[in-house]
Amino acid sequence: MNLQNSWRYKSIKIYQFIVALTVIAVAIYQLNSIKIPDDLILYSLIGLISLTQMFKIIINEHLGFTWNMTFYLGFSLVYPLKTVLVSGAFMALYTYIINLKNNNKSEKIDEMFNQSIFTLSSTFAVWFTRSLFNAQGSNNLFNYDYVLLCLITYSIVNMLLILICYIIMQGLVGLKIGIKSMLQKSTFSVLVVGGLTAYLLALTIHASGLRGVIIFTILILIVSRVYQEYFKLTNHFKRLSITDELTGLHNHRYIHNWLDKRVADNLPFNVLLVDIDNFRRYNDAHGHLHGDLALSHLGKLFHTTAREGELIARVSGEEFLIIIPDVSVEEATQRAQVYCDAVQHYNFPSTEQYPVTKLTVSIGVARYPDTGEKKHEVLSAADDALYKIKVATHSRVAVFSSIAEDIIRELQGLDVSEKLIDEMQQLMQLMHSRDRYTYRHTERNVKYAAALARKLNLDKDLQKTIRVGAFLHDIGKLKIPVEVIAKSDPLSKEEWDLMRDHPNIGYQLALGLSEVADCLPIIRYHHERYDGTGYPEGKLGAELPLSVRIMTLVDSFDAMTTSRPYRKKRTMEEAFDELDACRGTQFDPDLVEPFKEVVREIGILQSEEPKESAII
Repeated sequence: MNLQNSWRYKSIKIYQFIVALTVIAVAIYQLNSIKIPDDLILYSLIGLISLTQMFKIIINEHLGFTWNMTFYLGFSLVYPLKTVLVSGAFMALYTYIINLKNNNKSEKIDEMFNQSIFTLSSTFAVWFTRSLFNAQGSNNLFNYDYVLLCLITYSIVNMLLILICYIIMQGLVGLKIGIKSMLQKSTFSVLVVGGLTAYLLALTIHASGLRGVIIFTILILIVSRVYQEYFKLTNHFKRLSITDELTGLHNHRYIHNWLDKRVADNLPFNVLLVDIDNFRRYNDAHGHLHGDLALSHLGKLFHTTAREGELIARVSGEEFLIIIPDVSVEEATQRAQVYCDAVQHYNFPSTEQYPVTKLTVSIGVARYPDTGEKKHEVLSAADDALYKIKVATHSRVAVFSSIAEDIIRELQGLDVSEKLIDEMQQLMQLMHSRDRYTYRHTERNVKYAAALARKLNLDKDLQKTIRVGAFLHDIGKLKIPVEVIAKSDPLSKEEWDLMRDHPNIGYQLALGLSEVADCLPIIRYHHERYDGTGYPEGKLGAELPLSVRIMTLVDSFDAMTTSRPYRKKRTMEEAFDELDACRGTQFDPDLVEPFKEVVREIGILQSEEPKESAII
């Protein structure tokens, strides 16, 4: 919903307008009672505020400092309140009139409201304090209890008037946000500086009259100019520290700090992990300069596509994070599709000459706290969702599903008990946490084996055996040290012997599971060869069940077409050549052609180099 069309937003503008009209109405009522030299004071105050308006100090993106409080409160402490009130009303009208050229009506009302709350806070604070102390004029400027109460009253009234805006906009949530904002150190500092300088101004007026005000104003304008440059430089370097220079989006540091605060407050949000499809191919075809230009275009495209409240950051070379707070995962998924479609229909540099390098993105979606109570769990879930797209296709959106959901989906239509699914889930969860490569290798093998079983039109019981066996075939690696499994250098003889024993280890583990008797041969013999030269027992193909021969084929094919640190992956045709060369020796010759047909239909279930995500 458009924020500016909401009833809450309109209610805020009405409230602000009423506050401004109240000040103006009271000022008009008091206008006839103003005498010379009151009018001189009035003109002086209006002129000083108009002058110092041009010297606003921008402290950060949420907070700025003007000298309005100083002059309104300082004059109120010394001069008649009706003079200050009329001056404030004039400034409210003046700021509205000079902003008439601005088509943004809300900004005009905001400026009127700001002048009005300065006026109301100052005049009410002084009136209230004078009433308590039965004081008039500047006689009590050296009574520090009087001055302190006046400053405190000003701060309370000022914050209450602003707090009402938060309540109108967001109810009780807005109240909490408003109080939290006002308790920040920067807000407190602004009130303290404004209050102290107002008191100094009042003392100056008391001692030297309006002539002293001129010297005071010159001094604060010099201070303002110095601090304008200081905060300008500070904010510039702060922006550099949280901005990705190439895309203009937020960077890794900013988005992770935001996520840490969000998780600490236990507030829900959706993570969209975006990865550019085949970006390496684009760089190879056009060069890295064009690649940088494409990233710059993508940053601008994301920025224009984003709605208010959505945060976007570039977290690595070709990975982006989009954070969408306070919406359902269904709405976040729809927004992810909007981003995906925007990229698909955008004409990036040089893609017209080489359509094959047209850029698209894939997006994984996960929601906090649904997919994890910690930041890294949610980011890992989004990464998993993204991976499931990348292994099969591109330019798509996927929502994270748990391992249990994946198992249930892969075994859909087969007679599998809940107990077995629970056992498989525990094993797959453990595998995922220890070695994501093996887990993802298992996922791909399940898909390959299931597709080949369907191609061969096998009966449901055998299909169940093949799918469950594909899930469990590498569980023996759970007992192999991770440093051996993930080793990038060639394995030593001892390490290789340990790895070759994982079928036997897996077999022993599977004996404790329910309903897997038919799957035990897959687990124990999936590294046997058709000619009897495999391991662990050197069985011939004729001695091996069909389920084992299918597993041997798909397991080897996935290993061929997946990159490892010590071996580059093979293309589809190169892998097919290897299958043909090993037909009848390593693989069942009757299965090679049907499997090649399956791969041509579904594609290789991994088309990019595996990489560790930079988001976690």
